[in-house]
Amino acid sequence: GGTYILGDRMRVNHLLSFNARVYARNVDYSRVSYANPAYIQSATQPYHLPNKPGNYDFWLPNPSYDPAAAFGSDLAGNAYHTYLYSTQQYGFMPHFTLNLPDNQVKFGADWSHTKLHSAEYWYGSNPMPLVTGYNNAWDEHDERSLGSVFAQDTIRLFGGTVHVTPGLKYMFARTSDFDNMGFYYAGNGTVSDSEHYTSPTLGINWRPVRHVSLYAAVGQDRQRSPVSRRSTTTSASRTPRARPSSFR
Repeated sequence: GGTYILGDRMRVNHLLSFNARVYARNVDYSRVSYANPAYIQSATQPYHLPNKPGNYDFWLPNPSYDPAAAFGSDLAGNAYHTYLYSTQQYGFMPHFTLNLPDNQVKFGADWSHTKLHSAEYWYGSNPMPLVTGYNNAWDEHDERSLGSVFAQDTIRLFGGTVHVTPGLKYMFARTSDFDNMGFYYAGNGTVSDSEHYTSPTLGINWRPVRHVSLYAAVGQDRQRSPVSRRSTTTSASRTPRARPSSFR
């Protein structure tokens, strides 16, 4: 995995300058763990161990893996655990600045697309088969596109002692989730949604004397749930959505 950023900054003339960045990020994580079947809590081993194996056939009746039939017992068939997590993201950020006699206007955009894959499997030996619909707890694929455009104007008044900065941002998001059948899901399922909203801000800075500034700001923003929290088990009426939050 890694993060890669390529950017350029240019002054076109005494009024206009811009900078632009493209970026990409990749995370690829996998883990295999082992839980000794002998460490199950019992009369001869009375202590609870957080790494104990699973003593149940939680795949039935959804996925077809039967740990007891394959390895003689549920404990032996659940001894190995594989966890997979990967994300890929890429985006583009162009920003522009206009330096006017009594104003500094900034405007630009931000767009990104993110993919996430998460899966979990159990088996009685390693290397194990990673077969969706057989021995997976879940196999989840998520995607999200985020975009925004903004404009901000810093206005200088009274010889530069007062600065007023209004701003406005428009944001949109589209999220989709696909879950394969696993012991958490009785069947395949897909859920998706789209959101869009505006975020206004206003700031005031007053400098009554040199080295002293008084300022105030008010605005509204939105909080979005992480893409990994989307699930097909969530009904349409309960799909997580962005929440407004004000700040001063």
